[in-house]
Amino acid sequence: MSPCSKHLRVERKCQPWPSGGKLRELLDVPLCKLRKQLEGEKGLAYAYIVRTVKPNKEVDADEFCQTGSAPNFQGDRMTLFTCKHKMRTSSVIEELIRKRKPLWIAGFTGASYRQGRNYLFFLMKVGKSYTSQHSAWKSLREARNAKCTCRGTLSKFGDMYKPKEGLRCDFDPSDYEPPDGCHAHASKGLWHKDISYVRFMKEHGSSTCRRSAVQLSVDQTYHSIDQPRTGP
Repeated sequence: MSPCSKHLRVERKCQPWPSGGKLRELLDVPLCKLRKQLEGEKGLAYAYIVRTVKPNKEVDADEFCQTGSAPNFQGDRMTLFTCKHKMRTSSVIEELIRKRKPLWIAGFTGASYRQGRNYLFFLMKVGKSYTSQHSAWKSLREARNAKCTCRGTLSKFGDMYKPKEGLRCDFDPSDYEPPDGCHAHASKGLWHKDISYVRFMKEHGSSTCRRSAVQLSVDQTYHSIDQPRTGP
C-alpha cells in the first residue's frame, strides 16, 4: 500500500466540487426546480445518512465537505462503488436492477449538522450497475483517472480499484492495486470489502443466498448534488 503523501494529507480534505460538465450544471439545484424536474418520475427511493459529509468550517460553515469516497462525484459521473455494502446486496435492490425498474438513491446529512435538520446532499437515479470493480473499470474508461484509488491527487477519495495485469478473479483483492495510504478504506479489512463483499441471507425458510455487492452508477440525465444555503 502506498504511503499517504504530504500534499494529499494537508491540502485535500474534501472531494472537490464539479467544475464542469453535467454535474456542474446540476450543482445546487433549488428545491422548487428539483421538484419540477422530477414531475412524472417514478420508482423506489432508498434514503440514507452520508456520515462522511461534514461542514467545511475552513471555507464556510454553510458549505458541505464530502470527506469520504462514496458517493464519488468526480469524472462527471456520480457513483456508489464503496460503502453501503449491505444496501447494495439487498434483495430489493437486486430485484429492481434485474427487472430494470427505476431506482433512486438519496443521501442526507446527519441531523447534528445544522439546526438539527437533515439536508439533502445528493439525489441520483441509478442508470447502470456493475457486478464487480473490474466490470466498472472496463466500462468507465473516461472516469478512471478521476476515480482511481491508487494514483493521482484525488486517490484518497477514489472509488474505483485498478485491476492488476492478468487478473484472474474479479472478487479477489490480491488481483487489484491497493488504495493510496490516505484512502478512508486503506486498512485491509475495509478495502477488501469494496472488492468482495458477500452477504449471507436466509430466504424461503432455511435456504441461504449469497450476494455480491453491485456497483451503482447514476443515469446521466438525473443527478443532483446540493450545498446548504445560508438561510434556514
